[in-house]
Amino acid sequence: MNEPMMEEIDVIEDALQTWPIAQAPRGFSRRVLQHVETTQQSVLKFRFTWLDYALGLFAASLPFLVLFIWDLLPSSFIMLLTYRLFLLVNSPQSEAILIFFLLGIIGVLILIALATFLFTYPKTVYQILADSS
Repeated sequence: MNEPMMEEIDVIEDALQTWPIAQAPRGFSRRVLQHVETTQQSVLKFRFTWLDYALGLFAASLPFLVLFIWDLLPSSFIMLLTYRLFLLVNSPQSEAILIFFLLGIIGVLILIALATFLFTYPKTVYQILADSS
């Protein structure tokens, strides 16, 4: 930051710290609260956008796309893929890999569930944390 800007900010900070603060007029808070109570609350309306429709259509079409691609694959490739998958599942060395893979998937699902709960019910989470301490 420029040095003259810092000096100007310091002057303003000094003025704010040393000047006396005036008292609020009588009935000020009552009038403010009356005004706040009389203003209408804005109602949030949920609306779908084009992106909502596009993502829904894409997610719904994924299984059909996978089946279509699977149908287009040559049978020799499918046989090779099935054979390799059979070897992977039945070999003793891959047992640890499969177990860690499943544990990783379970961990990710737990994190997603916790994040969903936190963003859906934030006040409940804060109350639980406050009660436990």
